[in-house]
Amino acid sequence: MENKIKNIKNNEKKLKENLNEKDLLLSELGSLLIKNNISFPDDENTARLVNDLELEIKKIKSELEKIKQYRKRITAINTDEKNALKKVREINGENDKHFIGIGETVFAVYLERPDELTELRPYMDELLDLNEKIDEIDEKIESGERKKDAEGFFGKIIVSGTGTVLESRKKLLESRFVNQYRDLGKKLCSERYFEKTRDKEIQGIFSAYEANLKVVEDLQIKIESLVAERSNYQNEIEDKEKLLKDDYNKKPDDAVEDREAELKGILLSAGRDFFNALNEEDGRVRIDNSDISDCLKKIEEIELDMEKIRLETDNLRKEMEIGNKQAELEKLKESVQNRQDKIKSIKKEIDKMNRTARKIEKEIEELSDN
Repeated sequence: MENKIKNIKNNEKKLKENLNEKDLLLSELGSLLIKNNISFPDDENTARLVNDLELEIKKIKSELEKIKQYRKRITAINTDEKNALKKVREINGENDKHFIGIGETVFAVYLERPDELTELRPYMDELLDLNEKIDEIDEKIESGERKKDAEGFFGKIIVSGTGTVLESRKKLLESRFVNQYRDLGKKLCSERYFEKTRDKEIQGIFSAYEANLKVVEDLQIKIESLVAERSNYQNEIEDKEKLLKDDYNKKPDDAVEDREAELKGILLSAGRDFFNALNEEDGRVRIDNSDISDCLKKIEEIELDMEKIRLETDNLRKEMEIGNKQAELEKLKESVQNRQDKIKSIKKEIDKMNRTARKIEKEIEELSDN
Protein backbone atom coordinates (compact mmCIF):
# COMPACT_ATOMS: atom_id res chain seq x y z
CA MET A 1 0.00 0.00 0.00
CA GLU A 2 2.75 2.44 0.95
CA ASN A 3 4.58 1.74 -2.32
CA LYS A 4 1.41 2.41 -4.28
CA ILE A 5 0.90 5.76 -2.51
CA LYS A 6 4.53 6.65 -3.19
CA ASN A 7 4.20 5.70 -6.87
CA ILE A 8 1.01 7.77 -7.22
CA LYS A 9 2.75 10.83 -5.76
CA ASN A 10 5.71 10.31 -8.11
CA ASN A 11 3.33 10.02 -11.07
CA GLU A 12 1.50 13.20 -10.04
CA LYS A 13 4.87 14.98 -9.89
CA LYS A 14 5.79 13.64 -13.36
CA LEU A 15 2.42 14.75 -14.74
CA LYS A 16 2.95 18.26 -13.39
CA GLU A 17 6.45 18.41 -14.93
CA ASN A 18 5.16 17.09 -18.25
CA LEU A 19 2.32 19.58 -18.22
CA ASN A 20 4.76 22.47 -17.68
CA GLU A 21 6.97 21.14 -20.47
CA LYS A 22 3.95 20.76 -22.74
CA ASP A 23 2.91 24.38 -22.07
CA LEU A 24 6.43 25.54 -22.92
CA LEU A 25 6.35 23.57 -26.16
CA LEU A 26 2.89 24.91 -27.02
CA SER A 27 4.18 28.45 -26.42
CA GLU A 28 7.19 27.65 -28.62
CA LEU A 29 4.79 26.31 -31.25
CA GLY A 30 2.77 29.53 -31.10
CA SER A 31 5.95 31.55 -31.59
CA LEU A 32 7.01 29.39 -34.54
CA LEU A 33 3.60 29.77 -36.15
CA ILE A 34 3.85 33.55 -36.02
CA LYS A 35 7.42 33.67 -37.28
CA ASN A 36 6.57 31.39 -40.19
CA ASN A 37 3.21 33.03 -40.98
CA ILE A 38 1.32 29.78 -40.44
CA SER A 39 -2.41 30.44 -40.30
CA PHE A 40 -4.40 29.99 -37.13
CA PRO A 41 -7.54 31.73 -35.78
CA ASP A 42 -7.23 35.53 -35.53
CA ASP A 43 -3.62 35.24 -36.71
CA GLU A 44 -3.30 38.85 -37.93
CA ASN A 45 -4.30 40.48 -34.63
CA THR A 46 -2.37 37.90 -32.63
CA ALA A 47 0.80 38.34 -34.68
CA ARG A 48 0.60 42.12 -34.30
CA LEU A 49 0.06 41.88 -30.52
CA VAL A 50 2.90 39.39 -30.10
CA ASN A 51 5.24 41.60 -32.12
CA ASP A 52 4.31 44.67 -30.02
CA LEU A 53 4.82 42.79 -26.77
CA GLU A 54 8.18 41.37 -27.86
CA LEU A 55 9.41 44.83 -28.88
CA GLU A 56 8.17 46.33 -25.62
CA ILE A 57 9.83 43.62 -23.51
CA LYS A 58 13.06 44.02 -25.47
CA LYS A 59 12.98 47.79 -24.94
CA ILE A 60 12.39 47.55 -21.18
CA LYS A 61 15.06 44.86 -20.76
CA SER A 62 17.53 46.95 -22.75
CA GLU A 63 16.95 49.93 -20.46
CA LEU A 64 17.19 47.73 -17.37
CA GLU A 65 20.47 46.27 -18.63
CA LYS A 66 21.84 49.79 -19.10
CA ILE A 67 20.78 50.68 -15.56
CA LYS A 68 22.47 47.49 -14.32
CA GLN A 69 25.70 48.38 -16.11
CA TYR A 70 25.55 51.95 -14.75
CA ARG A 71 25.19 50.62 -11.21
CA LYS A 72 28.06 48.22 -11.81
CA ARG A 73 30.20 51.13 -13.01
CA ILE A 74 29.21 53.22 -9.95
CA THR A 75 30.38 50.37 -7.70
CA ALA A 76 33.73 50.34 -9.51
CA ILE A 77 33.96 54.14 -9.24
CA ASN A 78 33.29 53.97 -5.49
CA THR A 79 36.12 51.45 -5.12
CA ASP A 80 38.50 53.57 -7.21
CA GLU A 81 37.59 56.70 -5.25
CA LYS A 82 38.08 54.90 -1.92
CA ASN A 83 41.51 53.66 -2.99
CA ALA A 84 42.51 57.12 -4.26
CA LEU A 85 41.42 58.82 -1.01
CA LYS A 86 43.29 56.21 1.00
CA LYS A 87 46.44 56.90 -1.03
CA VAL A 88 46.03 60.67 -0.48
CA ARG A 89 45.76 60.09 3.29
CA GLU A 90 48.87 57.92 3.25
CA ILE A 91 50.85 60.57 1.34
CA ASN A 92 49.59 63.35 3.63
CA GLY A 93 50.76 61.30 6.61
CA GLU A 94 54.12 60.85 4.92
CA ASN A 95 54.27 64.60 4.17
CA ASP A 96 53.83 65.40 7.87
CA LYS A 97 57.21 63.76 8.43
CA HIS A 98 58.66 65.64 5.45
CA PHE A 99 57.52 68.98 6.96
CA ILE A 100 59.75 68.43 10.00
CA GLY A 101 62.78 67.53 7.87
CA ILE A 102 62.15 70.41 5.45
CA GLY A 103 61.80 72.96 8.28
CA GLU A 104 64.89 71.75 10.08
CA THR A 105 67.05 71.66 6.94
CA VAL A 106 65.86 75.04 5.63
CA PHE A 107 66.53 76.63 9.01
CA ALA A 108 70.04 75.13 9.11
CA VAL A 109 70.80 76.38 5.58
CA TYR A 110 69.44 79.82 6.46
CA LEU A 111 71.71 80.05 9.52
CA GLU A 112 74.68 79.29 7.25
CA ARG A 113 73.73 81.85 4.59
CA PRO A 114 71.33 84.41 6.06
CA ASP A 115 72.61 87.22 3.79
CA GLU A 116 71.94 85.16 0.64
CA LEU A 117 68.51 83.92 1.78
CA THR A 118 66.95 87.17 2.98
CA GLU A 119 63.57 86.16 1.50
CA LEU A 120 63.40 83.47 4.19
CA ARG A 121 63.81 85.95 7.04
CA PRO A 122 60.03 86.54 7.57
CA TYR A 123 59.56 82.80 8.21
CA MET A 124 62.32 82.54 10.83
CA ASP A 125 61.18 84.80 13.70
CA GLU A 126 59.97 82.12 16.08
CA LEU A 127 62.86 79.74 15.36
CA LEU A 128 65.44 82.52 15.68
CA ASP A 129 63.85 83.61 18.95
CA LEU A 130 63.92 80.03 20.20
CA ASN A 131 67.50 79.61 19.05
CA GLU A 132 68.50 82.85 20.75
CA LYS A 133 66.98 81.75 24.07
CA ILE A 134 68.88 78.46 23.90
CA ASP A 135 72.13 80.35 23.14
CA GLU A 136 71.52 82.55 26.19
CA ILE A 137 71.00 79.49 28.37
CA ASP A 138 74.21 77.93 26.98
CA GLU A 139 76.15 81.08 27.88
CA LYS A 140 74.72 80.99 31.40
CA ILE A 141 75.61 77.32 31.77
CA GLU A 142 79.18 77.95 30.54
CA SER A 143 79.49 80.97 32.82
CA GLY A 144 78.33 78.87 35.78
CA GLU A 145 80.88 76.19 34.98
CA ARG A 146 83.66 78.77 34.98
CA LYS A 147 82.53 80.12 38.37
CA LYS A 148 82.51 76.67 39.95
CA ASP A 149 86.29 76.60 40.37
CA ALA A 150 86.31 79.99 42.09
CA GLU A 151 83.46 79.24 44.51
CA GLY A 152 83.61 77.50 47.85
CA PHE A 153 81.77 74.35 48.77
CA PHE A 154 78.37 75.92 49.23
CA GLY A 155 78.91 78.18 46.25
CA LYS A 156 79.58 75.18 44.04
CA ILE A 157 76.35 73.54 45.25
CA ILE A 158 74.38 76.67 44.36
CA VAL A 159 76.03 76.97 40.94
CA SER A 160 75.45 73.26 40.27
CA GLY A 161 71.74 73.58 41.15
CA THR A 162 71.40 76.61 38.89
CA GLY A 163 73.05 74.64 36.07
CA THR A 164 70.55 71.76 36.47
CA VAL A 165 67.62 74.18 36.23
CA LEU A 166 69.12 75.77 33.13
CA GLU A 167 69.67 72.35 31.48
CA SER A 168 66.03 71.43 32.12
CA ARG A 169 64.86 74.72 30.62
CA LYS A 170 67.11 74.14 27.59
CA LYS A 171 65.64 70.67 26.99
CA LEU A 172 62.13 72.09 27.20
CA LEU A 173 62.97 74.74 24.63
CA GLU A 174 64.66 72.18 22.35
CA SER A 175 61.54 70.01 22.46
CA ARG A 176 59.64 72.91 20.91
CA PHE A 177 61.91 72.83 17.86
CA VAL A 178 60.07 69.81 16.36
CA ASN A 179 56.75 71.68 16.27
CA GLN A 180 58.46 74.82 14.96
CA TYR A 181 60.21 72.83 12.22
CA ARG A 182 56.89 71.18 11.27
CA ASP A 183 55.09 74.55 11.15
CA LEU A 184 57.86 76.12 9.07
CA GLY A 185 57.96 73.19 6.61
CA LYS A 186 54.18 73.11 6.30
CA LYS A 187 53.97 76.85 5.70
CA LEU A 188 56.72 76.83 3.07
CA CYS A 189 55.07 73.90 1.30
CA SER A 190 51.56 75.37 1.42
CA GLU A 191 52.92 78.61 -0.10
CA ARG A 192 54.86 76.53 -2.67
CA TYR A 193 58.05 78.32 -1.73
CA PHE A 194 60.02 75.81 -3.78
CA GLU A 195 58.51 77.36 -6.92
CA LYS A 196 59.46 80.89 -5.88
CA THR A 197 63.10 80.42 -4.88
CA ARG A 198 65.98 80.06 -7.34
CA ASP A 199 68.37 78.66 -4.76
CA LYS A 200 69.24 75.11 -5.91
CA GLU A 201 70.09 73.88 -2.42
CA ILE A 202 66.75 75.06 -1.07
CA GLN A 203 64.91 73.61 -4.05
CA GLY A 204 66.52 70.23 -3.45
CA ILE A 205 65.18 70.13 0.11
CA PHE A 206 61.62 70.01 -1.28
CA SER A 207 62.20 67.28 -3.90
CA ALA A 208 60.49 64.44 -1.96
CA TYR A 209 57.54 66.67 -1.07
CA GLU A 210 57.19 67.86 -4.68
CA ALA A 211 57.08 64.25 -5.89
CA ASN A 212 54.33 63.50 -3.37
CA LEU A 213 52.50 66.71 -4.28
CA LYS A 214 52.44 65.68 -7.94
CA VAL A 215 50.97 62.29 -7.01
CA VAL A 216 48.34 63.93 -4.77
CA GLU A 217 47.36 66.45 -7.45
CA ASP A 218 46.98 63.66 -9.99
CA LEU A 219 44.89 61.69 -7.50
CA GLN A 220 42.70 64.72 -6.78
CA ILE A 221 42.10 65.21 -10.50
CA LYS A 222 41.21 61.52 -10.74
CA ILE A 223 38.83 61.80 -7.75
CA GLU A 224 37.11 64.84 -9.25
CA SER A 225 36.72 62.96 -12.52
CA LEU A 226 35.31 59.92 -10.72
CA VAL A 227 32.84 62.05 -8.77
CA ALA A 228 31.65 63.72 -11.98
CA GLU A 229 31.36 60.37 -13.76
CA ARG A 230 29.40 58.87 -10.87
CA SER A 231 27.06 61.86 -10.83
CA ASN A 232 26.42 61.40 -14.56
CA TYR A 233 25.59 57.72 -14.10
CA GLN A 234 23.32 58.47 -11.14
CA ASN A 235 21.46 61.08 -13.19
CA GLU A 236 21.12 58.61 -16.08
CA ILE A 237 19.71 55.96 -13.72
CA GLU A 238 17.22 58.41 -12.20
CA ASP A 239 16.10 59.62 -15.64
CA LYS A 240 15.67 56.11 -17.05
CA GLU A 241 13.83 54.80 -13.97
CA LYS A 242 11.51 57.82 -14.02
CA LEU A 243 10.75 57.39 -17.72
CA LEU A 244 10.07 53.69 -17.30
CA LYS A 245 7.82 54.30 -14.30
CA ASP A 246 5.94 57.06 -16.15
CA ASP A 247 5.50 54.83 -19.20
CA TYR A 248 4.29 51.72 -17.36
CA ASN A 249 2.99 53.14 -14.07
CA LYS A 250 4.86 50.45 -12.13
CA LYS A 251 8.36 49.15 -11.47
CA PRO A 252 10.18 48.15 -14.70
CA ASP A 253 10.77 44.60 -13.45
CA ASP A 254 7.04 44.20 -12.76
CA ALA A 255 6.22 45.64 -16.18
CA VAL A 256 8.48 43.05 -17.85
CA GLU A 257 6.96 40.25 -15.79
CA ASP A 258 3.42 41.30 -16.69
CA ARG A 259 4.17 41.53 -20.41
CA GLU A 260 6.07 38.25 -20.47
CA ALA A 261 3.12 36.57 -18.76
CA GLU A 262 0.74 38.13 -21.32
CA LEU A 263 2.98 37.07 -24.21
CA LYS A 264 3.29 33.54 -22.85
CA GLY A 265 -0.50 33.31 -22.52
CA ILE A 266 -1.04 34.44 -26.12
CA LEU A 267 1.57 32.07 -27.57
CA LEU A 268 0.31 29.21 -25.41
CA SER A 269 -3.26 29.78 -26.59
CA ALA A 270 -2.14 30.03 -30.23
CA GLY A 271 -0.08 26.86 -30.00
CA ARG A 272 -2.85 24.95 -28.21
CA ASP A 273 -5.50 26.03 -30.76
CA PHE A 274 -3.28 24.96 -33.65
CA PHE A 275 -2.40 21.64 -32.03
CA ASN A 276 -6.05 20.86 -31.23
CA ALA A 277 -7.06 21.81 -34.77
CA LEU A 278 -4.50 19.37 -36.18
CA ASN A 279 -5.81 16.59 -33.96
CA GLU A 280 -9.32 17.23 -35.26
CA GLU A 281 -7.95 16.74 -38.79
CA ASP A 282 -6.81 13.22 -37.77
CA GLY A 283 -3.29 13.88 -39.00
CA ARG A 284 -4.33 14.69 -42.56
CA VAL A 285 -2.65 18.13 -42.47
CA ARG A 286 0.92 18.15 -43.76
CA ILE A 287 3.42 20.48 -42.11
CA ASP A 288 6.40 21.41 -44.27
CA ASN A 289 8.29 23.36 -41.57
CA SER A 290 10.80 21.09 -39.79
CA ASP A 291 10.92 23.19 -36.61
CA ILE A 292 7.15 23.09 -36.25
CA SER A 293 7.08 19.38 -37.07
CA ASP A 294 9.73 18.67 -34.42
CA CYS A 295 7.81 20.74 -31.87
CA LEU A 296 4.57 18.93 -32.66
CA LYS A 297 6.33 15.59 -32.35
CA LYS A 298 7.64 16.50 -28.91
CA ILE A 299 4.18 17.58 -27.79
CA GLU A 300 2.68 14.32 -29.01
CA GLU A 301 5.39 12.32 -27.22
CA ILE A 302 4.68 14.19 -23.99
CA GLU A 303 0.94 13.61 -24.37
CA LEU A 304 1.55 9.88 -24.87
CA ASP A 305 3.78 9.81 -21.84
CA MET A 306 1.18 11.71 -19.82
CA GLU A 307 -1.56 9.33 -20.95
CA LYS A 308 0.61 6.39 -19.92
CA ILE A 309 1.22 7.96 -16.52
CA ARG A 310 -2.48 8.73 -16.05
CA LEU A 311 -3.40 5.14 -16.94
CA GLU A 312 -0.81 3.78 -14.55
CA THR A 313 -2.03 6.16 -11.83
CA ASP A 314 -5.66 5.15 -12.40
CA ASN A 315 -4.69 1.47 -12.17
CA LEU A 316 -2.79 2.13 -8.95
CA ARG A 317 -5.79 3.95 -7.50
CA LYS A 318 -8.10 1.07 -8.55
CA GLU A 319 -5.72 -1.44 -7.01
CA MET A 320 -5.66 0.64 -3.85
CA GLU A 321 -9.47 0.86 -3.84
CA ILE A 322 -9.79 -2.90 -4.40
CA GLY A 323 -7.24 -3.46 -1.66
CA ASN A 324 -9.19 -1.19 0.68
CA LYS A 325 -12.44 -2.97 -0.18
CA GLN A 326 -10.81 -6.36 0.36
CA ALA A 327 -9.44 -5.21 3.70
CA GLU A 328 -12.90 -3.90 4.63
CA LEU A 329 -14.47 -7.22 3.56
CA GLU A 330 -11.95 -9.25 5.56
CA LYS A 331 -12.59 -7.07 8.57
CA LEU A 332 -16.34 -7.53 8.15
CA LYS A 333 -15.99 -11.32 7.78
CA GLU A 334 -13.83 -11.42 10.85
CA SER A 335 -16.45 -9.44 12.75
CA VAL A 336 -19.22 -11.82 11.57
CA GLN A 337 -17.14 -14.84 12.59
CA ASN A 338 -16.48 -13.33 16.00
CA ARG A 339 -20.19 -12.76 16.52
CA GLN A 340 -21.02 -16.29 15.30
CA ASP A 341 -18.47 -17.74 17.71
CA LYS A 342 -19.99 -15.65 20.46
CA ILE A 343 -23.48 -16.89 19.56
CA LYS A 344 -22.30 -20.51 19.72
CA SER A 345 -20.76 -19.90 23.10
CA ILE A 346 -23.98 -18.31 24.36
CA LYS A 347 -26.04 -21.23 23.01
CA LYS A 348 -23.82 -23.66 24.91
CA GLU A 349 -24.31 -21.68 28.06
CA ILE A 350 -28.10 -21.62 27.48
CA ASP A 351 -28.17 -25.41 26.94
CA LYS A 352 -26.21 -25.91 30.11
CA MET A 353 -28.55 -23.62 32.00
CA ASN A 354 -31.61 -25.45 30.57
CA ARG A 355 -30.20 -28.82 31.69
CA THR A 356 -29.58 -27.44 35.15
CA ALA A 357 -33.12 -26.04 35.20
CA ARG A 358 -34.63 -29.43 34.25
CA LYS A 359 -32.57 -31.16 36.88
CA ILE A 360 -33.83 -28.77 39.54
CA GLU A 361 -37.40 -29.24 38.35
CA LYS A 362 -37.02 -33.04 38.69
CA GLU A 363 -35.59 -32.70 42.14
CA ILE A 364 -38.55 -30.50 43.10
CA GLU A 365 -41.01 -33.16 41.80
CA GLU A 366 -39.30 -35.92 43.76
CA LEU A 367 -39.41 -33.92 46.92
CA SER A 368 -43.09 -33.20 46.34
CA ASP A 369 -43.96 -36.94 45.92
CA ASN A 370 -42.34 -37.84 49.20
